[in-house]
Amino acid sequence: MKIEDIAVWEAFQGVAVQGGFSKAAHALKLTVPQVSKRIAKLEAELGVRLFQRSTRVVSLTDEGRALLPKVAALLEDLAGIETSFESKERLSGTIRMTCVPFVAHRLLTPVIREFKKKHPDVRFELELSEGFLNLVESGIDLAIRIHEQPDDSSLVYRKLALNRLVLCASPAYLKRKKSTPSKPTDLRNHDVLMLDIHRECRFVKSAQALGELVKPQSITCENGAFLTQLALDGFGILVRSVWDVQEHLRRGELVQVLPNVPLESFGNIYAVIPSRRFLSYRVRGFLDLVVQESAGWN
Repeated sequence: MKIEDIAVWEAFQGVAVQGGFSKAAHALKLTVPQVSKRIAKLEAELGVRLFQRSTRVVSLTDEGRALLPKVAALLEDLAGIETSFESKERLSGTIRMTCVPFVAHRLLTPVIREFKKKHPDVRFELELSEGFLNLVESGIDLAIRIHEQPDDSSLVYRKLALNRLVLCASPAYLKRKKSTPSKPTDLRNHDVLMLDIHRECRFVKSAQALGELVKPQSITCENGAFLTQLALDGFGILVRSVWDVQEHLRRGELVQVLPNVPLESFGNIYAVIPSRRFLSYRVRGFLDLVVQESAGWN
């Protein structure tokens, strides 16, 4: 296989990682026929079948599974060669990121704006999600995630800030209920809006978990932005990261409840990269700026 046929190896890795020709074509910005042609060429050159194909599933053969790590190492080495010649002064290319939505809205926007002023030729592709994408399989350069304790040793984590939780409600809700909680057990008399993952969060002083104190929720939802909007509309007391609600608190649209009875922090906000090896200057530069700016987040 000649060096100019590197696109064939990229097509092989794309289909293997994405699990299909259509997804690989989308990730590589090619057509499905182009990807199919490159895989066919590779199989013909090697004289082996690399994928088992059916109408719904594409899976690696034994030969394909054996080949994949070697191809991944080859492409990573080539990316490193490219990186070594990239100009530190005139950065270009694409940074592919995934980020928790409220972090992107409240914290990341000004960082991207500042970076773009210095490096206008750099493009950003953002996937806003509260779920965890596989960074390697998805071709993600950088993720901003919330973790209680990082548990994936194959990734590199940089701590940015505490993810402090607060309870808050609209003035209209508190006026309608004619009572504001003065202690955690008072929450039993209120409608509480929270993500399921926050049920085990405890108050620092009493060690009581939220799930032990709240009555069955009349509205459940696993979308934080929607819960915040419900709180703004007077549906109940919200449990949310301070980063998501700080502007609403500042404007008086929400007021903090139990301000002197803090909850435990729900993990930390981390910047996550797949590997330090051959990190491009554009990703390294943006990561350094995120870490620098995060010093003012706490």
